[in-house]
Amino acid sequence: MNEALKTALNEARALAEAARTAAEAGNPEAARRLLAELDAMREECAGGNAAASASRAKTLRIEAEALALLDTAQPEADEGAAEAAPLPAPEQPVPAEVEPVAVNEAPLPEVVPVALPAPTKARAPRGTAPAHSLSADEWSRVAAALRAQGADIGTLDAETERFTAQMEQARIERNTFRARVMERQALQARLEAAALRGDLDAANAAWDRLFDVVTAIRSLEGTHRRKTGQADPEKAAAYDAAREASLKVRRWARGVDAAA
Repeated sequence: MNEALKTALNEARALAEAARTAAEAGNPEAARRLLAELDAMREECAGGNAAASASRAKTLRIEAEALALLDTAQPEADEGAAEAAPLPAPEQPVPAEVEPVAVNEAPLPEVVPVALPAPTKARAPRGTAPAHSLSADEWSRVAAALRAQGADIGTLDAETERFTAQMEQARIERNTFRARVMERQALQARLEAAALRGDLDAANAAWDRLFDVVTAIRSLEGTHRRKTGQADPEKAAAYDAAREASLKVRRWARGVDAAA
């Protein structure tokens, strides 16, 4: 087993273990982010000898445990759910009028200041993952690859609007899976248009959200497969398309297959 493959396998196992830890700690958002990173490493972990196969099998078992924990956790609230209204402040009693009290003109005793302890540094929640983002150079390479393909900002903007409208309709129909698929396509078009414009903030915002949506599509597909014992061709195809689109952006960002 070469060193590059060994390193990739170790990183994949670490991501799977971190995802399981996050799921156990009740942090599904972080768990899904880590699983998305793990999924993006599949190609890097391919091949090798028997030891590599054993390492992949162990990672898959840990990943399955993390997914099982996510499946049994409380279902994710719909994006359209209203936020809980704040509780009204308790009514304060009206103070009764009191007679004025004569003020003692004697000087007040000197108050000795008490030193307060220094505030402790806040710790990041356990199992959280940083936002996914690409550098300016990486987005520049993505934009170059899109231009080589003849991508057009106007067309991408129109696709963003069309897929967003379809996502909203799917939400009205309570079709969670279709809503996710449409959101994924809208985000893909949005980040590509942002890359062509050079709008790094918009591109990274769409890229970060895309990881959550692709992970959700994968989770829904996996849940159906585990419950029924067989794959749903439509769900499997939707996940494969989502995964390939994300891998394409990663390859472009590294300057690989720029003309593909």
